[in-house]
Amino acid sequence: MDNHFQERFREAQNLQNGTGTGEKDINKARDIYMELAGDGFVKAQIALGELNEENDVEEAVKWYKLAAGSGSDEALAKLGKLMLKEKDYALAAQYFSSSSKEGNLDSRHKLGILYIKGLGVATDTEKGLSLILDSASRGFVFAQYDAGYIYHHGICGVYDYEKAEYWYSEALKQVSDKEQVSEVKDVLSLLQKEKDEFQNLVENAANSEFVKLYNIARHYMKGKGVRQDYSKAIEYLRLAIEKGSPDAMCAIGWCYYNGNGVEKDLEKAFEWYLKAAEKGHSEAQNNVGWCYANGLGVAQNYAKAVEWYRAAADRTEQTIMEWKNFYADKVEKAQKKEREIRNSDLIQGNTSAQKNLAWCYQHHLGTSLSPAEADKEAFRFYRSAAKHRDAEAASSLAFFYKKGIGVEMDMSQAFAWYQRASEAHDATAHCNLGWFFESGKGGVKRDIEKAKYHYRQAAAKGVKKAQERLNFLSSKSNI
Repeated sequence: MDNHFQERFREAQNLQNGTGTGEKDINKARDIYMELAGDGFVKAQIALGELNEENDVEEAVKWYKLAAGSGSDEALAKLGKLMLKEKDYALAAQYFSSSSKEGNLDSRHKLGILYIKGLGVATDTEKGLSLILDSASRGFVFAQYDAGYIYHHGICGVYDYEKAEYWYSEALKQVSDKEQVSEVKDVLSLLQKEKDEFQNLVENAANSEFVKLYNIARHYMKGKGVRQDYSKAIEYLRLAIEKGSPDAMCAIGWCYYNGNGVEKDLEKAFEWYLKAAEKGHSEAQNNVGWCYANGLGVAQNYAKAVEWYRAAADRTEQTIMEWKNFYADKVEKAQKKEREIRNSDLIQGNTSAQKNLAWCYQHHLGTSLSPAEADKEAFRFYRSAAKHRDAEAASSLAFFYKKGIGVEMDMSQAFAWYQRASEAHDATAHCNLGWFFESGKGGVKRDIEKAKYHYRQAAAKGVKKAQERLNFLSSKSNI
């Protein structure tokens, strides 16, 4: 019987691909696959899933699930890949997880990527890297390339040139496609180029300006062209600081804040952030605000937090002055640019600071403004940060529109901003979109399947309310 199934399956494949002695005939191939699938032949069930992927996803899922129910690891992997195409990352993660337990290297690799990116699962870079390395060590070429990329670019917070070079080289041993060979060779050449650039950079470093010294420190911090070494980075940061570099002051503050290359010391971190902030360094100003807001290395003081957040968040006047200097001999152009800046919803400044400042205003902390005025300021800065593509700010802006905080209630705007935030995989936004599709509010057409999809994405990242709604809707559909 098995031989009969195999022969009929090969016949269907020939008809599907136009190989063998017969002409290509998809319909006949489908009929044979249906016959075999009905008899429980797993390969035929998978083939039907593949045939339906482009035009009928539900039908494809049905056949893949049937094959998976018979223990097919391949079917589970294909379900995962199909869910990736459909952007249902939560289901993709579930299928890849099941398939990877059966030893599927491609599934382990893809599940690792989902963990690193926080798609369909809570972000866990350590677990993600472990899965990719496991797949790479067993010879899966795409995992080998990605392992090289991760170490090369510090995707999981660890830069390691030697490991990057090793994994890129392992991948090169296996690839045969000319374009892929060329791509891997290019990245290996880039590694060597970065090493050469670093060597050129460190020549006569002691007599260099602070910009060059700071760049050397950054190379050590990021392991660019050299083995990552925070202790060496600290040495060059101190040299750059001696020559007045605000960037180096902020960077050494970050090192003390995280305990990289030095013993963790929040008070010293705050001191260095403050020194850089007082020199107008916007990132440092935001960090000083963060320290004040959270009582890190300094006594908690929301008023001071707002002061420093605002310094970083609203640099409108500085930006206008810079443009005036740029157009020093072109007054009309300078005036036009000033009008554009002042009339824009995009406030010139540090996006993270805008979001943090908005949060303080939203909760009426550290401000003498009335609650109504503070709400308007919160809305204004959330809107600016959201338009700078900050997903959390976009989700908060949607909430303001939904509740009418600092702006007239507008459910269509709320829905639109939640959608934008969900495109960046914001869990809160997915949960709220689930509510819109479940309730049909705000002019949104009620769609329970879409509601479940969004609840599923949020629940996978630990949003309890989303899990509760998903359980409720699933229980109703089973009645």
